[in-house]
Amino acid sequence: MLKMMKESYIPDFEGWNKETMERKTAAWKRVFDAKWESFLKERNEREERARKELSIPFKQRMRMRQQTTEEEKKKDREFAEQDDAYMLEARKEWDKKRNLSNILGSMGGRNSRIRSFLKDGGGGLLRILLDNYPGKATEVFKYLKLAGYEEGEMMELVDREEGKTEETEFLYQSSLGRKFLKEKKQKK
Repeated sequence: MLKMMKESYIPDFEGWNKETMERKTAAWKRVFDAKWESFLKERNEREERARKELSIPFKQRMRMRQQTTEEEKKKDREFAEQDDAYMLEARKEWDKKRNLSNILGSMGGRNSRIRSFLKDGGGGLLRILLDNYPGKATEVFKYLKLAGYEEGEMMELVDREEGKTEETEFLYQSSLGRKFLKEKKQKK
């Protein structure tokens, strides 16, 4: 279980999150934006015509409206339907982005909890191994490796969680422990 958690942890989650959001939304945006721009242009033209119509005196405007043909009325109905369709499509696009954002937000929380769990020693795994395999460094390292710890991380975990005590002395005397102590001395 610890190995699965380590494998699912994303160290640079913020960068990964941003890249994923941009990549997913870019595909949706390209298709939608082309349609949306032409629709907005047509909508603005219609609004401009309506404003010009309002500047005409009322009686003249009424005569003009009476003269509108059935074809113009049909175009207006089609545009209204198209307007509704585009608004629905815009809503769907917004919903996709919101859902993706929610998923990535949940993943961020999960990633944060995994980081805390791993930082806090993986739920006491080392303590369990020390209790069950006292004096058996190969067994302890075997299970730490199965838990997903790399060779360099194992002794760091031991040093961070338990330190050099009577109970962990056998780990420091192993080849991995000696190598760790040598590297620790060189860093100082």
